[in-house]
Amino acid sequence: MKIDFLPSRFEDETSSPGLRSPKFTPTPPDISYKGWWTYPYYSCGQKKWILSYSVAIPPMGRHGIRGFLSIDIDISDLQVNQCNNPNRFEILSYNQHLRQYYPFVRNLKLGEDEQLRQIEAFHGSHKCHVHSMRCEYRPVVTSVISPASLTNGTGLPVMQSLVNGTSSGPGMVLAAGSALQTVVNGWTRGAYQCRCKDGFYSFRHPDGFNGSIMEVAYQEYRDNISSYYKEVFVCVRCAPGCATCTGPEPCLASYNWAFRTTLLTFSVMCAGFTVVLALYMYQHRKVKVFKVASPIFLTITLLGCAFMYLEMAAIFPILDTYSCIATKWTRHMGFCVTYTALLMKTWRVSLTYRVKSAHKVKLTDKQLLQWMVPILLVMFIYLGTWTLSAPPTAEKVSRRD
Repeated sequence: MKIDFLPSRFEDETSSPGLRSPKFTPTPPDISYKGWWTYPYYSCGQKKWILSYSVAIPPMGRHGIRGFLSIDIDISDLQVNQCNNPNRFEILSYNQHLRQYYPFVRNLKLGEDEQLRQIEAFHGSHKCHVHSMRCEYRPVVTSVISPASLTNGTGLPVMQSLVNGTSSGPGMVLAAGSALQTVVNGWTRGAYQCRCKDGFYSFRHPDGFNGSIMEVAYQEYRDNISSYYKEVFVCVRCAPGCATCTGPEPCLASYNWAFRTTLLTFSVMCAGFTVVLALYMYQHRKVKVFKVASPIFLTITLLGCAFMYLEMAAIFPILDTYSCIATKWTRHMGFCVTYTALLMKTWRVSLTYRVKSAHKVKLTDKQLLQWMVPILLVMFIYLGTWTLSAPPTAEKVSRRD
């Protein structure tokens, strides 16, 4: 049946007060209409969901009502999908004008029967926690035995064969290919499943939460009856490093913080003691034993040792790229400073005793420092180039079990 006029136009309720009913949609205040659309309702007699359009037929040439026309539209095949529609923003432009006239517009772009039967107005009305759950639409599907598919082996329906007395026995077979008839009840609130997203888990409900339960829990939460919606029906974030999980078990090796704290305390104490020793030695540099051993290079040696002790402080927190870089710098630069100072002292002693001439060779601390600086500069350039060109990367090590 083709309707040549827009089905959303009817007279306002003031002109037809006798047609007021709570099942009709409210009248917009600024538009004149020709009829009434009802809210969707369930017909117990027909066992279908129906949307009715009613209009009064005026007589020709005079006021009054000649008749009343009501059209029932079967909308049982439509589905209430409360999950998000991933293609809601991809509908073709030529379908946009349909929404302003039809309260139940269908997605005409997708071309799939399942999507065509879904009412777009209900998309996104689920009660799953958006940040930790995903909504999966699960329509209520039931299978019933079609009466025409029940036979007694003679090709006649069972009820007819019983009436005619042609039933050959108690045996009853199903006609091949047509025994079960699938019935989809799309008009069901909460016909979805809230499943945990990757990176979240629910220990008690690994298969997710039923949408009907989520609807009730959400309503009780809004009415301040219970807080199950926020406390029980939730997905918990997995342990750090877990892409997916089924429980709170860690995916990364756990840190022994007590042991690490002990090592850090010992390393910091050693570094502090080394610095104090360097200050004490420099303060008493005029003492003969310190003066002969070159106080400047002894101080540099101790400071290099303190720098190496700080490696433990660099790796104490949770490791990242910067911590790994700091580990290499403290270790190698401290080693270079310490042993370069010892090398300069040893070199001076070696040159002093290897000279065979009568003239005494005297190497001052300033000269040795001038030779020491290029060695430290080479190490600095090497570490800087390594940091900029090939910084350390994390290596994931997993167990087979």
